[in-house]
Amino acid sequence: MTMLRRTFTNTVLMASSGALASQGSGGKDGLRRLVAKTGSMLPAIPIDAILVVDTDWYQTHPVARFDIVSVVRSTPLGAKHQPVANQVVARVIALGGETVALQDNTVYIDGRPLDEPMRTLPCTEIEGSLSCGTMTPLRVPAGEIFLLADNRGGSEDSRLWQPQTIAAAAIVGKVTDIVPPVRPPPN
Repeated sequence: MTMLRRTFTNTVLMASSGALASQGSGGKDGLRRLVAKTGSMLPAIPIDAILVVDTDWYQTHPVARFDIVSVVRSTPLGAKHQPVANQVVARVIALGGETVALQDNTVYIDGRPLDEPMRTLPCTEIEGSLSCGTMTPLRVPAGEIFLLADNRGGSEDSRLWQPQTIAAAAIVGKVTDIVPPVRPPPN
């Protein structure tokens, strides 16, 4: 993670559903704080960790595989099933023009197993449930990305979304720092 030389100016809280709700206006320094309230990105992001999101990052850098990003996606969770814009934190796995697939908890890009440098929590298949460790090949359209959370069995990500990819333009920013939660000392 990068060293921070700017101050936090915007607080964003992650609701228990995994969505992010912003409080305050965006800062001039391009940084936002998020608080992880779900285990979708375990083990990389502990529950209650503070995430620093650089909203200016992709103005000077290309989106890269394994970046942890905050994105806005529309979900039909609002009153009368009206679309609601939610922010989600997940990891970029496939880029536009690539074909992504999952087989037995292994990610494949263009038919080759992906060597994931981070630790992930695999899916545990339960009879009668939706398979989360297997997905048929999907071609990612140009200008879009495919996202997976690190806790594959305990998250909702591109495997379950419709459509399964999201426009790179929907990226709010890159998570550039993860501050572990402060736990009180045991009694």
